[in-house]
Amino acid sequence: MKRYAIITHVRREDGYAGGVPKWAWYLKRAISEAGHEVQHFTWADYPRPDDLKELAGPPEAAMGFALSAWVGREAHQYRWIVADGFWGSGLPDDAPAIIVAHGLWAGYQAAVGGVPEPYLAAQAAVYRRFPVIAVSQSAANDLQYHHQVRASAVVPNGVDLELYKPDGHARGRLIRHACLGRAKGGDTVERIARSLNGSAQIEYLDAAIGCEPGRFAAADACLHPSRYEGDSYACLEALACGVPLVYSFVGRWVGDPEDPRIGRGLQVGSPITAWVEALEAVLADPEAPARARQYAEERASYQQFAERWLKVLEA
Repeated sequence: MKRYAIITHVRREDGYAGGVPKWAWYLKRAISEAGHEVQHFTWADYPRPDDLKELAGPPEAAMGFALSAWVGREAHQYRWIVADGFWGSGLPDDAPAIIVAHGLWAGYQAAVGGVPEPYLAAQAAVYRRFPVIAVSQSAANDLQYHHQVRASAVVPNGVDLELYKPDGHARGRLIRHACLGRAKGGDTVERIARSLNGSAQIEYLDAAIGCEPGRFAAADACLHPSRYEGDSYACLEALACGVPLVYSFVGRWVGDPEDPRIGRGLQVGSPITAWVEALEAVLADPEAPARARQYAEERASYQQFAERWLKVLEA
């Protein structure tokens, strides 16, 4: 039995949604099921949060440094320490560390803007010190383009197909989305909603943790006009529930040729009329749910995720 550590900002078990907490939740499960011990450290575990007052730089970057420096004092106890982004910035240089590129602040800055320079510098520094695993070819491309760092491997996300599965309902015109901020396309969702036929409803996922499968499965399409992604769990969860996507070519979809099983893909910035037409086409396609589930089974399962990560950790 080996010991592993995971470092992220927050933990799904503590009630936090989002892709990174979910990724860590799945990774911890994979390592545990392989018979190893794994500890997941977040800022909530840090024993001296007042230390932050003495640290320079943006608060989140300082928090990442403090947390990983604390974990890093016992670095020799672990086979690997797997950290998200700059949450490994305080690890000692000789730590057995792997850094994960979900999405790059530099890539976000290029797509959306609004990222302070110290965040970019903190993330670039940690990517250059340790091997990096990217969650999509798009993230690997951004890593090379913005930081001149080559990803050691690409390990896409995957979802539990026993948790996320179709509910067999008769199809209607209910559209789910998981987009709140501008980066995820929340403003685009609002404009699409105003242009849709009145019989179609667009609703935010709005699910308590653990209730997402039922909320997705009740939908007839999933709308995801994101401007920037690593590898969206919302998209994969919808597909696993037999809910086809109308999505933008970001994240996973940049390195994956358009696959009709997914749904309909559009370029970022496409006119609202194109989004509406794509949604109408997906809603009218009786075979779309079965094809969506098939894609998830072949390309986005938790088992594939676990096998690939365990292979990386043992390599």
